[in-house]
Amino acid sequence: MNRFRHIILILLVVPCLSLTAQTVKEQWKQHYRQELQDYKDSTHDAFLQYLQRYWRDYELQRGECYPLKPIPAIHEVVDTLPDSTDIQLPADATQILHESRIDDTVSVSASAHHDAMFYSFDFYGNRLSAMMPSTLNQLSIGGTTEKAVAAFWRQLDACGTASNCVLMGELRTDIGLDDYGFYLLVRQLSAVVFPDNERQTVFVVYMLNQLHYDVRIGRMDGTLIPLIATTSRLYDVPYATMNGRRYYAIGQPNRRTRLFTYDISFPQATTAIDMHLHRSPHIGILRDTQRPFVQHYEGKEIAVMVNRQMMDYYAARPQTELDVYASAAVEDYISKALVRSLLPLIDGKGDIQAVATLLRYVQESFAYGSDTSQFGRERTLFADELFYYPASDCEDRVVLFAYLIRLLVGTDIVLAEFDDHVVAAVALGETVRGCHYRINGKKYIVADPTTYGARLGYLSPRYQ
Repeated sequence: MNRFRHIILILLVVPCLSLTAQTVKEQWKQHYRQELQDYKDSTHDAFLQYLQRYWRDYELQRGECYPLKPIPAIHEVVDTLPDSTDIQLPADATQILHESRIDDTVSVSASAHHDAMFYSFDFYGNRLSAMMPSTLNQLSIGGTTEKAVAAFWRQLDACGTASNCVLMGELRTDIGLDDYGFYLLVRQLSAVVFPDNERQTVFVVYMLNQLHYDVRIGRMDGTLIPLIATTSRLYDVPYATMNGRRYYAIGQPNRRTRLFTYDISFPQATTAIDMHLHRSPHIGILRDTQRPFVQHYEGKEIAVMVNRQMMDYYAARPQTELDVYASAAVEDYISKALVRSLLPLIDGKGDIQAVATLLRYVQESFAYGSDTSQFGRERTLFADELFYYPASDCEDRVVLFAYLIRLLVGTDIVLAEFDDHVVAAVALGETVRGCHYRINGKKYIVADPTTYGARLGYLSPRYQ
């Protein structure tokens, strides 16, 4: 009897201990949240103190020029190099295609409720509405000095702008925008809210900082400009280097000049803008601005509808590194059209024959033209842009070829970029003869989508 009484007492005590532990844990979590909020408030105040006092002089460097690519020889290539031509890549070489690194989670504390209004604007064929504080467009800025910028920043805080940043993040996710597309979206919204450049710049940087993007305010020739950090190098865009990271002044003349800005980041705003397009955004969803593209190849009709709004979206982007274009997503309805048109050409063929067929298709089906003659500057096209513009060069063709291999064959592919040319190399096993690379023990056969008639395994001797 005593033994059972002892057991009952234990069973009664344990829930009490559990309840006490749970209460202590909850109290600790609340205390931790409060400490975290206090830390955020203190670092925010410290940032504003810095913002209004400590701007220093930097030199805005002239942006790097992307190397021009010459027109290749147009001829029938009959020879391939022997299989002994084995090109070993340096140890620091990187594969061209990237894993998706998009993180749509937004962590912004909502402030107290403020009266709000909707601002409507057009964004590449989409009519969008963004909810912002109703007094936002009434805020004033007293110039471009440090104190004026900090005072306007405090006004944005006071009217509850930060609490609406979460909604902007959700709008970005709904449209499926990449990081740079989201930057364009915020720029478009700022132009609707504020008519002057100074308030627009501070608003853009404020919004992106709240969502953890490393963007800063600069002053150049008495004008405020946004400075953005990116994951990839940009070309023909001036930049300043701060703490080992480049900040680009997009839209500014590509020249060297003096720049004033601060050398600390907004608290937690450490994420550089990713230039990759890991998915195709919902641009021009009404499809009322499409242009048909039709070509015939080996008795098959290849027909796609090109979305002009997406072409404008691509054109608004600065020139960046080749892997951004080679790894980019393509609009779903264009992908389906390419599968429908090109899959019959390789149906029943092995990987080697399929790759060779797609190589010939890209070599023979698109007119060659230099970027300077077509755009007046160097510009790499995304894969679906080749079905819109009348001409393309070697970077453009290798981008489309890489996409078609990923889409229709599924084997690994890398790009090899020389000073004045770009080729691809496809993993097709050890039996295929010709010029090749070895990467991590795997053999990649060279494929040149630009040189007319170049067969698998051919690489011009000047690039060996």
